[in-house]
Amino acid sequence: MLDGRVLIVSHSDPFGIGGGSFACRAYAKAFSTCYNGNVDICIPAESNRPVDGSVPYANIIRVPARSVLSRIVSFFTGRIDRYSGFVIRHIGRNRNLYSLVLINGCRESGSMVRKLRSYGIKVVTVFHNFERDYYRDNVRTPVFREVMLFHIRNLERKAYALSDINLFLTSHDLKKYEETYGSKSSNKVTGVFEYSDAQVPVKPLHKNTSLTFVITGLLCNTQGQDSIAYFFDELYCMLPAGCKVLIAGLDPTEKVISLCESHQNVTLIPNPEDMSEVIAQGDIYICPANTGSGLKLRIMDGLRAGLPVIAHECSSRGYESMESTPFFRSFSTPGEFADAVNALSGQIQSGSFSGQDVTDCYSKYFSFASGLKRIENVLA
Repeated sequence: MLDGRVLIVSHSDPFGIGGGSFACRAYAKAFSTCYNGNVDICIPAESNRPVDGSVPYANIIRVPARSVLSRIVSFFTGRIDRYSGFVIRHIGRNRNLYSLVLINGCRESGSMVRKLRSYGIKVVTVFHNFERDYYRDNVRTPVFREVMLFHIRNLERKAYALSDINLFLTSHDLKKYEETYGSKSSNKVTGVFEYSDAQVPVKPLHKNTSLTFVITGLLCNTQGQDSIAYFFDELYCMLPAGCKVLIAGLDPTEKVISLCESHQNVTLIPNPEDMSEVIAQGDIYICPANTGSGLKLRIMDGLRAGLPVIAHECSSRGYESMESTPFFRSFSTPGEFADAVNALSGQIQSGSFSGQDVTDCYSKYFSFASGLKRIENVLA
């Protein structure tokens, strides 16, 4: 166990729902474990999600939302997060309490890293994506986007340059930051991993029946909507006759609803209570997202349930450890997608691998124990 007290700050509520929250909770639990629970965890004041009892901690600190005036002013000042001002004031009142601050997100880190370092506190920043690419892909209002991109570039540069340790979810993002801002010996790829080692029941893959393909993810933002449009425009026609498609996710837009309703074999499931139950109905998991940086955590849902995966090469980043297996296929063109569908369909029918084979391999690289080991090695 390591000595000292840690403050954990995350852009997403670490106890919330969604890919960002999933990764933030895993990192919070790993650091909390390394420091024997001697951590304080910041969460949004309005969060009504239960605190995960498996995460050891000393205090939960509720951070209030910014006022309307503060949000307007941030458009000019570049302090575009709720945490940095609060954390700087909190640490200023408790100058000798913390030895390290873990920050999930370069916006938050860039706004406070210089001040924290001046207090003699070490800063570890987790870069969940190449932030400017993520923002550019999801915001279409030109003037607002360009102003915010100016601030984001400045924040990610400061976070990268001034943090004591930079952790990355994918080697692709690490390479992008090093090409943009220069190499640092303290850069490490620690990836993503489960925050729990609870076992998910794995159902047998369906042989000798029509296949069901599953697509999940946020269906309310630009990236999610565009990936569904790309699926129907370029990939849908490559699926075998008689198959079924399940598409599930949060708050689908009217465009997504319309696209799904125009195909008889497609079922749209908005806001499912339990995504694992939806995925368990499938045979092959598809991730058609062809834009954005970072790691697509939704793919972990498919692998955890024992489904083979077909993912666009953009979405395959961070899953390099799975690409040498027969049950993970990446593609960059519709033709490559068709090849992947045919190959996996044949392997399922021939029984080349089982759902348990998929989950066993997945656990080897993405279990909490494997992630904790990577974090321990960095902190050592």
